[in-house]
Amino acid sequence: GFVLLAAGAYRFSGHEYEKRDAALLAALALVWVAALALFPRHGVAAGFTLKALRAVVFLSAGATLLLEKKSGRAIGVEMAGASLLLWGGFIMAFAFLRINAHVYLGLLAGLQILSAFGMVAMAMDRIRLRAESSERQVKTLEGILPICSYCKKIRDGDNSWHVLEAYIEDRSTAEFSHGICPECFEKHRPDR
Repeated sequence: GFVLLAAGAYRFSGHEYEKRDAALLAALALVWVAALALFPRHGVAAGFTLKALRAVVFLSAGATLLLEKKSGRAIGVEMAGASLLLWGGFIMAFAFLRINAHVYLGLLAGLQILSAFGMVAMAMDRIRLRAESSERQVKTLEGILPICSYCKKIRDGDNSWHVLEAYIEDRSTAEFSHGICPECFEKHRPDR
C-alpha cells in the first residue's frame, strides 16, 4: 500500500515511469520479502529493515513531489511532499527512540492524516489548474464562423452581424493593428 501511495505521488508530480523504476520496484519487493522471511529468527532486524524500507519510500516520494513541483500555486504538492518527508523521518527516528505508545501512535496518525490532506489538496490543485486551462481554452475562438463574403462581418448565434476585428477582440485576447498588404497596395494605390 505504501509503495502504491509513493507511485501515485510520483505519477501525480508528472514523473514518467521508466525501466529503472520497474527495477527499483522489484528491488523493494525483494527486500520486503526477505525482511518477512527474517522475522522468525531475526525479528528486530526484520522490523528495522521494514521500517527503513518504508522510510525510504516516503522520503523519496516526498522529495520527488517537492523537487519536481511545477511552478505556480501548488500548496497541495508542498503539503503532501513535506508531510511524506516528515513521515519518513518520523519512522527512522522512532526506530531508535522509545516513547510512549500512545504518543507514538498519535504522532503517526497525525502524519498520516496530514499526508492524506496533502494528497487531497494535490487533487484539488490539479482540478483547479485544469479548470483554469479550460477557461482559457473557452476564451479562444473555435469552430466555424459564418462570415460575409463581401464585407467580412461575422454572424453570431443571435443572427447579429459584427465587424471581424470587434468580434474577435470581444471573444479572445487578440488585438488588431492595421496595415496594407503589397497586393492591396498595388490595387488601391492612393497616388494613382
